[in-house]
Amino acid sequence: MAFRMGADDFLSKPYSLDEALARIESKVRRLEERDAVRKVQSLGNLVVDREKMEVSIDGVNLEVSALEFKLLEYFAENREKILTRDQILSAIWKDAVVTPRTVDTHISILRKKLSGSTYLIRTLYGAGYILKPADAELDLESE
Repeated sequence: MAFRMGADDFLSKPYSLDEALARIESKVRRLEERDAVRKVQSLGNLVVDREKMEVSIDGVNLEVSALEFKLLEYFAENREKILTRDQILSAIWKDAVVTPRTVDTHISILRKKLSGSTYLIRTLYGAGYILKPADAELDLESE
């Protein structure tokens, strides 16, 4: 029942402290392995290197600001998911007071820099933005 409700793991009572610690250590290990893999994300010819804070297309580094990098990193982590302006504002600008059009401006600049990429930030009018392969069809119904 716990698994059907979305649990990753559970312990039945009574349980030993050793078993609980082993399960926690296992989960932490898996999260660390996942994060190590995700330090460099390859999206076709687009590479986002979180550790070096670099973006490259076909091996050529792009000049991106720290804000543009954060924005692209957020899109890469959520690739092929529709992101609203509000979601982007909350994730990137957090508590800063900026207008929703700020997102549009920064995405426009980033799009120009990603022009040779096989992944592009696309607009879904009335819904938000999405990072998808350049050759993928935009279909709001299937997203």
